[in-house]
Amino acid sequence: MNSVVEINTEFALVVDYSKTIEQIIADGKYCYADHRMTSEFFPIPPEMIGKKIEVSAKVFNFGRIGLNDSISELDKAGYRPATLMELLALGLLFLKPQKQFSILALGSIGFFLYTRRFVPRLDFDGLSKRRLQLQWLDDGSYRAYDRYLGIRK
Repeated sequence: MNSVVEINTEFALVVDYSKTIEQIIADGKYCYADHRMTSEFFPIPPEMIGKKIEVSAKVFNFGRIGLNDSISELDKAGYRPATLMELLALGLLFLKPQKQFSILALGSIGFFLYTRRFVPRLDFDGLSKRRLQLQWLDDGSYRAYDRYLGIRK
């Protein structure tokens, strides 16, 4: 297994929809996973349940731009924003922490705390502990070191 995610290099991901989000999070052995990362808050589309799908993925960095601009840039490159299940597949493939940056799945937006928008984020805590968190989108604080997982259309 690889230990580093290469930026702008396409790679294959196998997304296993025969498992629940909770099962895949357990398989990923994260030191921390936000309690809202559940099938209840991020449901799997019924037509995908029970399938294993291979997708072509790439990790992008657009600098310090907002959500809509990031999605537009993914689209221009021929990609769509990844979902939580696709981010979890990435977390299984790359088991060692990605110490350089966080990776977000802009295709799974959750609404919590009075309709604030959050997206799943795979990162580390600085001590080599892998985390799966939610990043708040509504505050406008987009970090230049964040990366976005894109899936080829």
